[in-house]
Amino acid sequence: MNKPKTIFCDIDGTLCKYPYTEEMSGYDFDNKIMKPLPGTLKQLWNWDKAGHMIILTTGRKESMRKSTERQLREAGIIYDKLIMGIGGGTRVLINDLKPHRKCDTAIAINLKRNTGISGISNIDSMSSYWMHRRKNLMNKHDKALFRYDNVINETYKIKYGALLCSECKAVLKEGFRFSDEEISAIKDESNMEAQYCDKCVDDENSKKK
Repeated sequence: MNKPKTIFCDIDGTLCKYPYTEEMSGYDFDNKIMKPLPGTLKQLWNWDKAGHMIILTTGRKESMRKSTERQLREAGIIYDKLIMGIGGGTRVLINDLKPHRKCDTAIAINLKRNTGISGISNIDSMSSYWMHRRKNLMNKHDKALFRYDNVINETYKIKYGALLCSECKAVLKEGFRFSDEEISAIKDESNMEAQYCDKCVDDENSKKK
């Protein structure tokens, strides 16, 4: 049985209609009404009923917490926690892989603004989907591919080497950013499975449809 998941979800443009316009002067959040996108409330209730924890995230400032909480309450948007002030830059979720679980422990979903969350498929099966996303390529190459640019010394391999996509040879990661597993593979102390870029994964999966 799948354990309940922790869902981090944006608010503006994801759960409700994006409220900002190019002309922001005079914008009054205190009196603004939040408009949930179609299917938002039903999807949130389904997640809550399944036992998932819903953590809302937003770039709105902490000083806007009271007005935001009021808007969410009046709109009928349910949640467990609200994280304010995380900014408008790219959001990165990092988590460790569990030794006893054969699936990813972190998943990212990017939605077109104002399309809503109603189209998200069964969230309980998502970890299995992402775990098998690369399976069509896994049998084509038996181990990770590194490029050293004719550097022989191990120290310089780690410093100047690069981890490549085993299919198209695109650079996935370069020196000083290697994990312990990758450094071990560079030193020929262990084998590391082949790694692939997202484009090669998507191209291969599209062929299988």
